[in-house]
Amino acid sequence: MDFLNQIKYISEKNKDKKIAMFCDMDGTIVNLEADKYEEVAANKPGLFLEKRPLKSIINVLSEVSKISNIDMFILSACGYKNQADDKSTWIATNANFFKKENQIFLIKEYTNYTNENKGVLKSKNIQKVLNENNYDFAIYLEDEYKMLKAAQDILGDKIFCFHISNLID
Repeated sequence: MDFLNQIKYISEKNKDKKIAMFCDMDGTIVNLEADKYEEVAANKPGLFLEKRPLKSIINVLSEVSKISNIDMFILSACGYKNQADDKSTWIATNANFFKKENQIFLIKEYTNYTNENKGVLKSKNIQKVLNENNYDFAIYLEDEYKMLKAAQDILGDKIFCFHISNLID
């Protein structure tokens, strides 16, 4: 797959560098169900546990997780703490190569993110991880162009941005 080859190329070209890869969840590794918005907003218990994994994408990311100089991170937004807990449980079941300590959730009830500032908040979380853990740069996989644009604007040459469509043949 072209994406996997691109990531291997980036890794090999920077084999002496420490790389963090950030992946969004909803619409990226999890089926995004637009008709479930009201249930998400109403904080329906266990809703995220029912979501369908996008196995072909998860399989590619599993291969990326085996690259020695890349550490995998989840960077996802949700409305409530219990939704973050459900997402973490979903990850343990469907994509367990994302370590618990590498799961970052923007929780609306604590951060009060909006559609306007979510990209900036996600990007600042990436920047924080890079700075605190001495990563040389990041790779970011996301389904929303607005999030990728914010990351590129904030992190510049410290990030390689990929839209999820790069993984679809």
